[in-house]
Amino acid sequence: MTTSGVKGMKRYIFLFWMLFLPVLFYTCSKDHSKEILHNAGNIVNQYPDSALTILRGIGSTRSLSSEELAHYAWIKGLAHDKKNSSLIEDSLLIYALDFYKTHENRAILPSLYELTGKYYYAQKDYDAGDKIWSEGIEWAKGVKDSVTVSKLYHQRAVRLIRLSRDLNNAEQYLKNSLRYKENAAAYYMLAGWFAGIDSILYFGEKSVELALQNKDTLDAAFYLRNIAGNLATSYGKYEEAKAMLQ
Repeated sequence: MTTSGVKGMKRYIFLFWMLFLPVLFYTCSKDHSKEILHNAGNIVNQYPDSALTILRGIGSTRSLSSEELAHYAWIKGLAHDKKNSSLIEDSLLIYALDFYKTHENRAILPSLYELTGKYYYAQKDYDAGDKIWSEGIEWAKGVKDSVTVSKLYHQRAVRLIRLSRDLNNAEQYLKNSLRYKENAAAYYMLAGWFAGIDSILYFGEKSVELALQNKDTLDAAFYLRNIAGNLATSYGKYEEAKAMLQ
């Protein structure tokens, strides 16, 4: 081969690698991101701390596709919520909710409606948070997801009670929640906040019964102690309170 031929071949090889390496790097990077999101998503419910550690392997989110960015935002927000951490910095949840609404993902949308509402409440934008949960309730009713309807009504009630506002609506939201799915916490909150002497025992006993059905013995004991205390201090029903404690 002539000298000019060798130079031409070297130039060809150089150009080939200049073009191929970025493509190879991009492909490997995309596969790496997908693996990270897959692994973090698999463990986020049980091990949120570990899921967040895995997510850090992505580094900058600028290389993520639209779908990957939405999935990343959901996993990160869910991990923070599982840790009982504030969602105040999880603004990407808004993007994720819009993305999955467009793509009608029924597996992820229920938790995204819940998480995005919590994000707005962390921002003290209570009207926006309530609007998101209201929208989520209507969506869940449309797809006949009674569990999500119940959960979002419960979230609306809890937030109103914590803010000490619109307590009449809070009571109705708890009752709406129970219409779609019975849960111990809703009965307990009705017993503690809204029940009179004629119904506190009923709501209280229902909360304990459901907690025990779910094998939540710590919650059952917590409900019993507080309901007994309420009976004694608010209504002077010392014998009923004593019986509950026993």
